Amino acid sequence: MFRGRTRVKCFYAEQSAGAYAGRADLGYRLVPVDRIVGSVGRCHELDARFQPLSLTRARRQRLERIRRLVDQGAILPPVELYKLRDEYYVIDGNHRVAVAKENGQVEIDAHVIELLPGGTRPEDRLYLARRAFVSETGLGGVEVSQIGGYERLQEEIAAHRLSLAAEGKGQPALREAAADWYRRRFEPVARMLAAHGLPRRAGRTAGDLYLDLATWRAANSREGSGMTWEEAVAHLEALYPVPSLCERLAMAWAQLAERARALLPGGRREPLPCPHAYAGPDGAIYCLRTGRLTRHQPPSPPARGAERTSP
Repeated sequence: MFRGRTRVKCFYAEQSAGAYAGRADLGYRLVPVDRIVGSVGRCHELDARFQPLSLTRARRQRLERIRRLVDQGAILPPVELYKLRDEYYVIDGNHRVAVAKENGQVEIDAHVIELLPGGTRPEDRLYLARRAFVSETGLGGVEVSQIGGYERLQEEIAAHRLSLAAEGKGQPALREAAADWYRRRFEPVARMLAAHGLPRRAGRTAGDLYLDLATWRAANSREGSGMTWEEAVAHLEALYPVPSLCERLAMAWAQLAERARALLPGGRREPLPCPHAYAGPDGAIYCLRTGRLTRHQPPSPPARGAERTSP
């Protein structure tokens, strides 16, 4: 903080906190301005809106010049950015980003170099899998949080592509088949899930829940009894009932009491396993996730193919 103003993130601090092992030149593209959150060389000089913390005469003149050019409709050079996961850091163009944020600009032209995680941690493997999925299919709006989830979706899309070819229309391009799968298969199911509030109630993404439904339908098919998507959604809804008002109030009170106990001498010192956690009467820790209370299981080495990251 600097006189109440939050600074931008520092690229080198964020880079050192991760495990990045490679880089990829993504070329020139439009980048969402609200995803530009830090600076490479000037993070200690800029606030979160990229305005200078100390506005010297030279900086004021530089900003005013860029504002005039933007007002005149001039085309400015692309900014230079590093990309760490889903966030961007300015190499060159801090003033241009400041004016873009000032004007409420949605996107900005940029040359982007992405730093890639090494893939040793589950969250890194998940990120790389999502990156490959989006690159191949063009479907950036499908989110899953389970290791192997994106590979399963790619298998579904490949099967859908073959079914389209079997209809006698010729084999479509992969991205064309992916768009058709999204429109005809994933999007209708995601709408049903949203209509029942299941992503919120379960604390999971629509992609994760879709994979659960697909697994149940496949299992029922192997057993000789079919299950429609509507039936699968109804089964899922029964697993995540809406808590009553009394249950919500009881959980909120228990959570408040646990947090109060943590502040007392001798209270809990280890970090809580989730943002909304409290100790139950059996001594176990319970997590409240979007209205559902679940017993927290201490982390253990996950089985191969069953690792998960937080949603």
